Amino acid sequence: MSTPAPATDFLHSRLEPLRQKIMAASNEHCFIERQEIMAAVALQADRVPPEFRYTYTLEQLLDRLSTPIEAEDVFLGRMVEGAWEQTATRTSACPSSALPDTPR
Repeated sequence: MSTPAPATDFLHSRLEPLRQKIMAASNEHCFIERQEIMAAVALQADRVPPEFRYTYTLEQLLDRLSTPIEAEDVFLGRMVEGAWEQTATRTSACPSSALPDTPR
C-alpha cells in the first residue's frame, strides 16, 4: 500500500474532525424532515405535469431541507440534524405555470 501524498494528508486531516462530528450525531431529525417534505410533495405531485415532477420534487427537497455551513466544513451540502430558520428567496427551474401553489 502506498503512502498518501501531502495534499491527501491535508484533506484527511481537515475531514476527520467533521467525520467524527457527523458520526457522533443523531440522524433522526434529517430523516423525519425528509419524510415530512416528501409527504407534502406527494400531495402536490399529481398537479405537476409528468415531465416536471422529478424537477419539482428535487427543487422542493433542496429548497426545504436544512443545509447549514460551518467553519470547519470542507465540502458543502450536508443536511443538518436539527431545525433551522430558512430565509432565502426561492427560484424555480420549472415554468411557474407548471407548479402548484405550495406553502413555504
